[in-house]
Amino acid sequence: MAKVAQCATALGNSDAPQLACLIGVVGSFINLAFVFLGAVCLIFLLYGAIKFITSQGDPKAIKSARDTMTYAVIGTALVLSTYIIGGIVAATFVANNVDIFKLPKAF
Repeated sequence: MAKVAQCATALGNSDAPQLACLIGVVGSFINLAFVFLGAVCLIFLLYGAIKFITSQGDPKAIKSARDTMTYAVIGTALVLSTYIIGGIVAATFVANNVDIFKLPKAF
């Protein structure tokens, strides 16, 4: 949301839409979506681990838990690869000032 506020003050007129503002808003939405997807992958991985722990040696339950954890890891790999490929495409083709590979301010 900071990009949107910076965009409105840089323009001087918040009624005039600009492509740079749209890129900032879309970038913020994409970052939020990736955080949500990462959290979903983590929840499914934990769910599979709990299923595995509570399977009590039942082969069907162990297979189900193992499949859940496998699919969670595959989903995490897909989310990370999509994030990386999207960042490369954005940096290469969209704009030179788009940087979705930002580290948090604490670093």
